[in-house]
Amino acid sequence: MSDEEQAPLDPEAEIKRLNAQLSWNKRLILIVLSLSVVTFSVLSGSAGYFYLQLNALSNAPASNLQQQFAALNKDIQALNNYLTSESRSIAAYHLRINLLQEQYQAANSPQRLALFRSREADYQQLLNEMLASSQQLANMNKGSRVWLQSYEKRLNQLIERSKKRALAWADTP
Repeated sequence: MSDEEQAPLDPEAEIKRLNAQLSWNKRLILIVLSLSVVTFSVLSGSAGYFYLQLNALSNAPASNLQQQFAALNKDIQALNNYLTSESRSIAAYHLRINLLQEQYQAANSPQRLALFRSREADYQQLLNEMLASSQQLANMNKGSRVWLQSYEKRLNQLIERSKKRALAWADTP
């Protein structure tokens, strides 16, 4: 059997024991409550201190590293703006190149090349007719060989240039 079953329950002793236990519980609750108040005050004081420190840091002048970081961010933004403007310029150049290619292709169309070839042939025919006419005119007038030689030389040069242009137009697809 246990000790409690053997001892008779005395109501006065039981009340004293419960009062003693109640007084210890009250002391313990007061101690825990005072410790929690002290802990709360320390934590709130620390939080206030850290809040003030953070405000001081945000209001403090930037360090050299932070200044360099801000400068780098500005440089990056400037480079992005430059890249955007250059990309637009490059797009405009590509558009202009495409237009020039279209104009070049239109200029070198088969119909246009045929027109240039026929004009060159007409020009050569005109020069040959002028050369033949001037030779006939020189044969009609005595002493006309002097001017005919310089005139023939100039006409022959024009005919040779025209033949070279005609060959160039013939080589063009």
